[in-house]
Amino acid sequence: MGQSLPATPPVPSSVVAARLRWFRTERGLRLEDVAKRAGYTKGFLSKIEHGKASPPMTTLLRVAAALGVEADVLFAPDAGVAPDATVHTSSGAGVHVRDDTAGPGRTLLAVAANRHHKLMEPFVVTLEPGQTSTERRLTYPGEEFVYVLEGEIDYTVGEETFTMKPGDGLYFNSTRPHAAISRGGRARMVRVFCASPARRNRGEE
Repeated sequence: MGQSLPATPPVPSSVVAARLRWFRTERGLRLEDVAKRAGYTKGFLSKIEHGKASPPMTTLLRVAAALGVEADVLFAPDAGVAPDATVHTSSGAGVHVRDDTAGPGRTLLAVAANRHHKLMEPFVVTLEPGQTSTERRLTYPGEEFVYVLEGEIDYTVGEETFTMKPGDGLYFNSTRPHAAISRGGRARMVRVFCASPARRNRGEE
């Protein structure tokens, strides 16, 4: 985030607000979680997400950092914000999302980032060999589907571990602790997350 940024966001504040809320709910974070990380109150963060506050760029950058979102992702020009927009993403043209929640060695490419308030969150996930730690298991309300594109993956859900190869799929409740680690080499998979009604409602905080 060392690049020079304008004094005001280069996209409408409503778009920035929607993106902040989207990244927070996608990560399964509560308003108070992000507020504590950024050093603001829950009420102030709620006003930002609902477009009731117009904070300076420095504030938005602090919130983005608390979410692990790069500035160029948060402020990128975006025409596809309509709730009913049809999103076509060309090969490799998704939005790279920084995600440190599962440890190093995992990168996410959001393939429908231009559409907000959707029921599903599809990603292409790349796992570097042996880097993603099964000790840092994720849990959040909702359901998830993964489909292996390349390499081999050990995917742990609860107490079970599934060895997956290209063409294999796995569907599970994401309330169960889960983690993935590549087996011997670089691996790629499609990950589609569907938030539960409770989690979607939590985004309304």
